[in-house]
Amino acid sequence: MVNTTDIIKLFFFVLICIVNLNGQKNHDPFARSARLPDLIFGFGYQYNTLTKNEVKSGSILLSADYLLTDKDLLIGIEYVTNLPKLNEKQGTTINQFAVLQGYMHNHNIISLRLGRAFGKKFHLIGSLGIESLSRFASYSYAMLMDPVEFFIDRNKKSTLFNYKIAAFYRFGRLGYEVGLSRRGVGGKIMWYINY
Repeated sequence: MVNTTDIIKLFFFVLICIVNLNGQKNHDPFARSARLPDLIFGFGYQYNTLTKNEVKSGSILLSADYLLTDKDLLIGIEYVTNLPKLNEKQGTTINQFAVLQGYMHNHNIISLRLGRAFGKKFHLIGSLGIESLSRFASYSYAMLMDPVEFFIDRNKKSTLFNYKIAAFYRFGRLGYEVGLSRRGVGGKIMWYINY
């Protein structure tokens, strides 16, 4: 049995939702509660330049930010990891012809980001995070006149502080970020969910 009171309540609920969404499209300040949050997702690449704890190849950057438009602030989180990972040869023995080339590291960085908007399109961002390093020894030896490189896990893990300063500029729904960190230089493409 259908209750007429429930139908009337449902009708008014749908009507209120439609009015709020249409009001948001027309930039009605009273319809602010129906507005989606200002989220920004970023994906990019970092060229690692630090030589003391060398991380093989570059790193990928992933970030998620929340934009507080009324306060011109940006709060977010960023994750960095090197790609590809070091290949460790299982069951490899170090013979008398093996040569130690040096030490390489895998790393993972997680950082908190805080930014300030200047105008509506330019943002200056600073981040502070923790970097986790795993140490590998890199060896090479000649096998049938073909040089082979392999890595052995040294079971040494280090934790370092990482900092970064970056700036990005928005063009429509996309933004472009360039940053300089303790580890290297990187760039990202930022995508605005609600623009």
